[in-house]
Formats: sequence, C-alpha cells, structure tokens
Amino acid sequence: MIGYKMLTSNGRSLSDEYGAVMYPLPANGQPGAWITVPGNGAYVTELGGDLFAGGIGDIFVEMECEEQVQIESWLKPPYGVTCWRRVRVLRIVPWTEIPADQGQWRYEAALGLSPLNISPKQRRELVMGISADQSFWRKQAAYAVPGLSDADKAILRGENDGKNLRGVQAL
Repeated sequence: MIGYKMLTSNGRSLSDEYGAVMYPLPANGQPGAWITVPGNGAYVTELGGDLFAGGIGDIFVEMECEEQVQIESWLKPPYGVTCWRRVRVLRIVPWTEIPADQGQWRYEAALGLSPLNISPKQRRELVMGISADQSFWRKQAAYAVPGLSDADKAILRGENDGKNLRGVQAL
C-alpha cells in the first residue's frame, strides 16, 4: 500500500507518547530502508484520510507499507489511517504536490507550516491550487491563511472568477 505521513525534518515520528520512531529518509535517489515498527506499527493515511491527526510535521512523505496491523484496543486510528508493521519512505513530497482534490490537506499545510518550511509563494500556491469542487476548504483558506491578497481571497470565496482584479499574482 502507498500512503502518506508527517515527520520531523530528520525523519522522526511526531508522537513519542508510545515511543518515537526514526524513519530512514531517501538518499541519492533511493527510498529509505525498510524498517519494522513495534507496537501498533506506523500510522499511515491514504488519500482523503486524516493526515494531520497527529500534528503537523516538517516534512510530508510518501511511504510504502506492508503487513497491516489490526489494533485490538479502544484506541482506534483516525479516519483513513491504517497501521503497518513494515514501512519505508519512498520520497519526501513537496508541499505544493499535495493533490488539488485534497483541500483539507492543502489548507492545513498552508495554515500550520512554519515559515521555515514553506515560503509565502508556496503557501499561496497551496491554497490557490485547491480544486474548485473543494469550496469549503477554499473558503476556509480565504478567511484564515495569512498573506493572501484581497483578490486571492475573493477568488477563493467564489465571489468572482479572478478576471480584471488588481493584485492577482500569477502562480
């Protein structure tokens, strides 16, 4: 299974409540090494799942996963998240490559990422790239994401198609 996860910049899991896991990151164009994750395994989401349930990390990674773990306790994974025993990081995904139809992921990344991890241009590209059918997340972005021009906010709110507006910047 191919899935997604948030990590710190050095490849550590965000939560250490049950023991932090270090995920070997890709190097020299090759995926990171396979690792076996103890306990409940690695919490990995598919497209549409709750990527930010564990917080927002420094990097967004694509993972290959094997050996699904069935959780036998009251603590169930968040929506769209599955636990895996063996995983490896295939690549670090640039923030602006979050799929356009993943409006919540783009919104959460644009709102929550540190300025050290994303430029104002990338932040704008994230929210302006939310697909039109994701109107809820486009409107959320218009009201909450800092640094957008009034014209960008109007486009995101669906108030016009962006024609003849001052302050509209090309992507």
